[in-house]
Amino acid sequence: MIRQAIASTPAWQVAGEAESGAEALGKLDLHPDVVIMDVVMPGMNGLVVTRQIKSLTRDTLVILTTAYQNHEFRTRSLEAGADGFMLKDDLDVETLRRIVNRIQVSNQEEES
Repeated sequence: MIRQAIASTPAWQVAGEAESGAEALGKLDLHPDVVIMDVVMPGMNGLVVTRQIKSLTRDTLVILTTAYQNHEFRTRSLEAGADGFMLKDDLDVETLRRIVNRIQVSNQEEES
């Protein structure tokens, strides 16, 4: 689903995909601009992976997603350092584009 959303936007490309948190960390050498991952994954969950990504690089945006409509997931995701959070039910190209743009604008404002 995420791959299709990204592939349908000509300015974006998929740098890599991972089945687990450990595999996602192993792909950071691809220097992705944005990592979109599930909170619930085999091995390391998305919260642990987010903390590790943010400890290794501040340049990569992390957006966590889940199918569980539990407010605690959003809170815990942001506490872990995620730049954004969205429910899988809300995942579409426009929503994803708005989240990424909002984060980028916010980061630019903080830098100035």
